Amino acid sequence: MAQANKPAGLYLRPNDPLLNLALAGLASVNTYMETGGNTTAVESFPLSSNLINLSLLTGGINKANFMPTKPFNQVEIVFVALLSLGQNIGVFEAFSTPVAPLPVVLTKFQGKATSTGAALQWETASELTTSHFVVERASGATSNFRAIGRVGSVGTSSQRHQYQFLDGTLAQLSYYRLRQVDLDGTETFSPVVVVQTEVVTLAAYPNPVTSLLTVLGSVGTTFIIMDQAGRQVGSATITENTLPQLDVSNLPAGLYFVQDCAAGKRARFVKATQ
Repeated sequence: MAQANKPAGLYLRPNDPLLNLALAGLASVNTYMETGGNTTAVESFPLSSNLINLSLLTGGINKANFMPTKPFNQVEIVFVALLSLGQNIGVFEAFSTPVAPLPVVLTKFQGKATSTGAALQWETASELTTSHFVVERASGATSNFRAIGRVGSVGTSSQRHQYQFLDGTLAQLSYYRLRQVDLDGTETFSPVVVVQTEVVTLAAYPNPVTSLLTVLGSVGTTFIIMDQAGRQVGSATITENTLPQLDVSNLPAGLYFVQDCAAGKRARFVKATQ
């Protein structure tokens, strides 16, 4: 529990390029209070404001200090407009005053959207009588976290340990946190990370088309071309290196559809007379 009017803060990744964007006003530190399973937003501190004091520690670690005016027991750092497929968001240890010995020193917690789901990774520098980690997810609001998995911990160790968890249910926007449980049942929550997928729609161009049709979409998408009667008249797969170009010059003039075989998304195009 962080106290009101007592220094608190976060340690940030050394030489993190996100920090430069944060100074441009694209990040904020938010605090929350969780009681009885309900989470309430408390305060927000823009990283570019004079409410946050940034300093460089030995080893290149960036320390972000702020002075909360209300108590809280959860903290997150949010980066805006940087959440896309394949991008990591790293969050490191949070602290408050007074600083009590932590059962787990969390040095990294990040999430990444992949083709198989949201890949979460975290790292500890030391652990003391720990039992396990519970991975929790919320969609749309950080007040409705739900447990989605459990990962066992090493117990007690002064060495670095790495953990990972794959959430196969990937939403467009998801919030994740770790609930670290000690052997005596004591629970501690990590900062929150956000994973957002890159939204790519299925598209076909030029439209109208007379000869070569190019199809744009997510890598790995297999699609078919159908006429107005629903008959398949062509198919292809979008690869990592090339976008498919289909020769539709022999198709009769009219309206056609490109359909994603897996997701069912459609794009329509008109075959014009040459």
